[in-house]
Amino acid sequence: NELLMEQIHEIFQKALTKDECKILSMRFGLDPYEKQYSLDEIAKELNISRSYVSRIEKKILEDMRSLFNGS
Repeated sequence: NELLMEQIHEIFQKALTKDECKILSMRFGLDPYEKQYSLDEIAKELNISRSYVSRIEKKILEDMRSLFNGS
């Protein structure tokens, strides 16, 4: 599991911005030492609006779907 998580983080770091990686990691608890954060908690932590976090999350997921579907 650790090796798989390292590979996932490496892919994210290559494909996403630093902020996108942080949001994705926080939102879905991808760091084994972190909990999953709500949109509100992430917004507060990064000093941005909840709706902006939501838009970034949506964009990341759409980009990832395209990447993995070969579109």
